[in-house]
Amino acid sequence: MLQVTDRAVSVFRKVLEKGSPEAEGIRLVQNQQADGRMTVGVEMIREPEPTDEAAQARGLTIVVQKELAPDLEDAVLDAEETPTGADLVVRPQQQS
Repeated sequence: MLQVTDRAVSVFRKVLEKGSPEAEGIRLVQNQQADGRMTVGVEMIREPEPTDEAAQARGLTIVVQKELAPDLEDAVLDAEETPTGADLVVRPQQQS
């Protein structure tokens, strides 16, 4: 299952505060770029789709689009500070 770090949750909370007042959570979706690359997009949502999968999110509603869920099953979603703000980063979970 996708793990979401405290830093990423903090970024999402800020997005929700600045975004739509009706939004109750975040949905991660699969986006295809013009060059064929697949990226992860973020949508503010009022409620999850019936087929969405929940992520571990420290009290914040974060769901993953069904089509994207298998790719993120063993991943960690984190945030890194950059000179232009926070960037979300997906990396593999540490194997124990």
